[in-house]
Amino acid sequence: MSGTVNPGGTGEVNVIFEFGTTTAYEGPGTWTATPFQVTGNSITNVSATASGLLPLTTYHYRTRASYSSNPSIIFYGEDQTFTTAPPATAPQVSIPSGAVSGPAPTAVTLNCQVAAGSSAASLVCDYGPTAGYGNQVASTSILAPSTNTIGSVVLTGLSASTTYHYRFTASNGEGTHSTTSQTFTTPALPTVSTLAADINNATTATLNGSYLANGATYTAAFDLGTTTSYGTTISGSF
Repeated sequence: MSGTVNPGGTGEVNVIFEFGTTTAYEGPGTWTATPFQVTGNSITNVSATASGLLPLTTYHYRTRASYSSNPSIIFYGEDQTFTTAPPATAPQVSIPSGAVSGPAPTAVTLNCQVAAGSSAASLVCDYGPTAGYGNQVASTSILAPSTNTIGSVVLTGLSASTTYHYRFTASNGEGTHSTTSQTFTTPALPTVSTLAADINNATTATLNGSYLANGATYTAAFDLGTTTSYGTTISGSF
């Protein structure tokens, strides 16, 4: 809180601030200004720091000056207001249903729901083949204060047909919060077979093959050439 006082050269005045949630200035209490005692015939800046306030609350305040020699003579400044900041909160993170996207034998996208809290938050994911994890990847996004959003990470270099444990942790200046451990299982590698070609004529042939996707999505192609170095790739159809 801040204000100005000009005693007008008529004596020393003592300065305090009255404040409260209404113009009744019900407090809590009053605050002594710095400087408390002012003399002279010029404008003097005064201020005070209030404590013990409620978060996200509008307060009224005004400057009050009274003569040291006669405290019953009181002068007031105009009413001013300020609003305190929201309470400081740590982030919260949870894992919704459908958190695992597009699992492949060696890669997966994991999603979570993040409430960033009162300051910007960062997000990491711990993962590994045991509950001890052993690996960590960070989200590339910094989550803005007071936002509620989807966070995600992409894990690569995984092993096929393997169950992994993972958890998300969000952190900001007020604290850290982690989800409980969850699991996902990568699908097996596809099974691929090359079958005999159908010779159509002297210059064309139909190439045949089969594959078992084992729960993942793939594209198929044929390598073709006059040697086992092949050299040409032809897209397949199903």
